[in-house]
Amino acid sequence: MIFRARIAFEPGTKLQVDQGRFVGFEGEVIGMEASAGAPYVALALDFLGGPTKASLPVGWVAKV
Repeated sequence: MIFRARIAFEPGTKLQVDQGRFVGFEGEVIGMEASAGAPYVALALDFLGGPTKASLPVGWVAKV
């Protein structure tokens, strides 16, 4: 499946989480995903002592 979002982040882009349970965390983009047709961004967050993948709606993150 090819995913095309109006808001897309390149892998390696640093983002900060602005909403949800990971508010305040920063991470690097792994890639873009889709869930039920909505755009999500996959981030590698430094959480619990190492990188942890989190998929969040693109509206919940902002560039650092």
